[in-house]
Amino acid sequence: MSKMPSPSRVKSLLEYFLQFGQLLGDEIPVVPEAGSQGAAEFSDVRFKSHVVNAISNSDLLTEVCFDYLAAGVQLFNQSAFTPFAFAANSRASMECAARSKWLMSPDCDARRRSERSLRARFVCVVENMKTSKTLTTDPASVDKYKAIIDTLRGQATTLGVKLDSKRLLALPSATDLIREMLGAESVYKFLSGAAHGHFYALRELGMHIPATDTIAPDEHGFVKVSHEVNSDLVAISSITLAESFANCVWYNAKYRLKSTLQIEEQIDTGFDIVQHPETRRFWRSRS
Repeated sequence: MSKMPSPSRVKSLLEYFLQFGQLLGDEIPVVPEAGSQGAAEFSDVRFKSHVVNAISNSDLLTEVCFDYLAAGVQLFNQSAFTPFAFAANSRASMECAARSKWLMSPDCDARRRSERSLRARFVCVVENMKTSKTLTTDPASVDKYKAIIDTLRGQATTLGVKLDSKRLLALPSATDLIREMLGAESVYKFLSGAAHGHFYALRELGMHIPATDTIAPDEHGFVKVSHEVNSDLVAISSITLAESFANCVWYNAKYRLKSTLQIEEQIDTGFDIVQHPETRRFWRSRS
């Protein structure tokens, strides 16, 4: 994108996808419709329970991503714009989108999707058990998670999957997932820098220490930091937020619908607002 869209177009983009999400309703069925990739995988009883879990997790991630989108619209409409909170919000949405696509990727067959579902569940239960150990001294609370882990290990053995609780090799890192699923590692790293308070990112977003030859320091040598919102980076954060939600919707639709033409047209309409480049319209690549 050679020229960033104006703030008004960016705002319209976010508001479009907010309305799109609110109206999505039953367009994407919970149970994959006949003729879809999901329906074919449902027919194999060996994998059905794992596929159901993958769909459920992806639906949760889509809902969380929609919450981030709604929060982004609220942040954008504040009288005093907060670019750092906005950047952190967009970053979080990317993680949800990458994990959702990882579970719903059309490149997976039923076995591979089942493996990913098991890995995601395993890490979740391990982390639940850690939290339980921190919050309670009741051994029964920890034991229930150990029982679930044993069950998951048994299911994994059946599928030929090794689950390692010590090194937590079950899931790719967030950066790896975003690189492989979204192809947006550089944007993610920048937004992560802002979220973690690294000055290079804060400076790019608009936090500046004026040169002492333009503003005199105080008696101790300090110069007051100035804030000037970088509209181009706000546009990138906004488009990233919309892309994240669109990713969740698109890959869920592609997995569960026989035809995705209507969803594709709706996503296209949204990104036409900011003249999104063809190379970034992932829903057209069918990958």
